Amino acid sequence: MARKHIGKVRDSVDAWIDAKIDFAGDGDDPSQYGIYWHKGEPSGLRLYIGKRKVTWQYFRQSRDHGDRDHTFVTLGQYDRGRFFGVVRNPSPTAEPALHREPWHMSYSKACDAATVESAKIIRGEPTLNANETPTFAQAFDGGYELIEGKRRKPVKIEGYLQYLERQAREAGKPPRWADKVRSLGRCYMVPKWGKYRLSELADIPNEVAAWLTDDVKSATSANHIARVMRAMWRRIAKRDPRIKSDAYPTRAHEKKTERGQQKGMTVKQFAEWYEAVMALPTPVHRAYNLLNLLIGARPGELGRSVWGDNSPDAHTFTISDNAKMSNAIAVPTTPEIRAVLKMAHDANPDHKPTDLIFPGCVSNPDKNGFNDLPARGHALRRTYMTFAHNECRVPTQFSQWLMGQAPEGIKANYLLKWAMDNGEAIKEAQHKISRKMWAALTGKKVVRLAA
Repeated sequence: MARKHIGKVRDSVDAWIDAKIDFAGDGDDPSQYGIYWHKGEPSGLRLYIGKRKVTWQYFRQSRDHGDRDHTFVTLGQYDRGRFFGVVRNPSPTAEPALHREPWHMSYSKACDAATVESAKIIRGEPTLNANETPTFAQAFDGGYELIEGKRRKPVKIEGYLQYLERQAREAGKPPRWADKVRSLGRCYMVPKWGKYRLSELADIPNEVAAWLTDDVKSATSANHIARVMRAMWRRIAKRDPRIKSDAYPTRAHEKKTERGQQKGMTVKQFAEWYEAVMALPTPVHRAYNLLNLLIGARPGELGRSVWGDNSPDAHTFTISDNAKMSNAIAVPTTPEIRAVLKMAHDANPDHKPTDLIFPGCVSNPDKNGFNDLPARGHALRRTYMTFAHNECRVPTQFSQWLMGQAPEGIKANYLLKWAMDNGEAIKEAQHKISRKMWAALTGKKVVRLAA
């Protein structure tokens, strides 16, 4: 089949293109669809007439060491325009009857753009198409293929989430940070920027900064998102020559001021804190805060614990739902801990095994009145560690084990053997902490709790 070419008369090429679009669009001659090549200079310029768009393209073939190569660049779009009627005897200032969109690329502008691309090839500069850069969703999750080098061999670039998961897997750790990044992407980044090309994001740093400031309400989440996008961008830029490492989209973002870290309590504050906790509206809320202090648990893990793993009479309290250590955390119980669990049990005696022990205590701290307490959440975890060290003289490794942490200085291969060898000492340390902590809270050695 012979090649179709653009009309020879340069001054009337735009009108000739309009006619071709009319014939193809009206269905009179569907053969008008397709590619029309430009004869002469600049060589490589061509026009694609499709059903929805008309596009100027630059295509040039070459050979390198016997291998075929090519360059393809989308130069711009040709707008058919709209007629607004013919005005008789128009004034010199009257608007033309034919209106085209601002992004319209005429034949003369397409020739200039193609000449620039030809010059890049002569100088040896890469002529990469900006529209070929991956979307944010591809770079973030799933990856994409990159045509690399003159030999045009496809290379698989893994997504940023896959990279984080691989890092955790190689280190032998659960992918906690990857899960956090995936959650941020699902809630914020992908719905907003998923369909944007990276080349587009590089050109709108102020828009990205405004989105982080106005739309992402949490200062902590906004700073995490800015850090994730910057890290993802720089990693992709090391592998994709079309992306500049210093053009990351969050470069205009100014770090938000986050809320101060929650600090622990001193022993002098225990009595005041205990009174505030016992004034909470329900026994479940009181038991949650008391147990959080008595075992130094992570508040989220404690709030997700279920009755199926625990009982008020058991000698261990088990945290197994999505624990940070990936394995179940078994905490030795004491009379004080069992009394607090009994308070929560008596508040809901007909519970099912799948029911939460402390329903609503993590999701609604404001509504439950927790924010008015002198200390709550992670502050109680820090208080437990400080109290164990300063008041009870418990070894650091024991307190770390009781809090669900991996003790420092002990390799994973010997961790189970260490726990078995020191089992009795660990239980005694827990009893000592609970006994002294209860005395500091209530001023009494005997455990008595009212529901």
